Amino acid sequence: MAALGFPFGSIGLEPLPPQQRTIIMIQDKCSSLIVLMILEIYVRVTPGEQVRQLIENVILGKDEGHIGGQACASRRRASATIAALSTPATAKLFTVGDDKGWTLNFDYQAWAKDKIFVVGDKLVFKYAAGKHNVFRVNGTVFQECIIPPINEALTSGYDVITLATPGRKWYICGVGKHCEYGMKLFINVLPQSYPSPPPPPPPSVYPAPSGNVFVVGDDKGWTLNFDYQAWAMGKKFYVGDKLVFRYPKGIHNVFRVDGTSFQQCIIPAAYEALTSGYDVIALQTPGRKWYICGVGKHCQMGLKLFINVLPYPTYVPPPYHGTRKLAPPS
Repeated sequence: MAALGFPFGSIGLEPLPPQQRTIIMIQDKCSSLIVLMILEIYVRVTPGEQVRQLIENVILGKDEGHIGGQACASRRRASATIAALSTPATAKLFTVGDDKGWTLNFDYQAWAKDKIFVVGDKLVFKYAAGKHNVFRVNGTVFQECIIPPINEALTSGYDVITLATPGRKWYICGVGKHCEYGMKLFINVLPQSYPSPPPPPPPSVYPAPSGNVFVVGDDKGWTLNFDYQAWAMGKKFYVGDKLVFRYPKGIHNVFRVDGTSFQQCIIPAAYEALTSGYDVIALQTPGRKWYICGVGKHCQMGLKLFINVLPYPTYVPPPYHGTRKLAPPS
């Protein structure tokens, strides 16, 4: 704090705790002009009396040997900035599933949907030891419910995982078919602090709105005896949109294939299948996309979908001349 040129000790105060950030700006106190004070305090306990005393000493001139006295003597504007940049707010503890804990028949993505996870937070997986476990996995293993070696499992029944790095995190239960039954969790962990936001896009180009979610087949879902090309015909799919394949688990599946495999109903290796019964596919790149069911002769019976994904749409407004906007040609 000495580098800021403001001796806390001279007014009888200890330096402010590192858990808070305080900014005080004082302007021309002696000429009775408005004193601008901006206080941003993030603390576990707010040291209100300490802050009040600091403001009183400076504004009322009780510390004549420093800012107050110098400003009054010279009748010039006095400005002081005191900044104590802090550590982040206290880390949070999230009990996965809240009072339900880590169990079957619970929607963990719905549980996580509105929560914000930050580096330093902790996840607690509570369950009856021996009935479940917890594996930390990657996105592919998560999607396909591939169980890692048993020595990688957490098995205590009260497993605490510290979110030490930002990014996507995936967790599954490796007991029996629990993962396939939906006992898995995906979250995105944010860093503790954020860089300056990027500049806004040029005013002449506007990005597309957030992606749409298409339930393939609408209320019919992913099933036999349905014309999926007719379903897709009037729709526009863009990068960022999502497809949801809904079907009874074990009755169908979903494969992402190329045009040849689509046309000839060539079934890929079984481990490439999506089998959850609620498979969500993000359309991440533009171009043609093909999907088939690999169960029995379902593909040959028409259980397949072809779409064309468009790049992000942009809007370029018409040019301006002075204050008049030129309308696009009709």
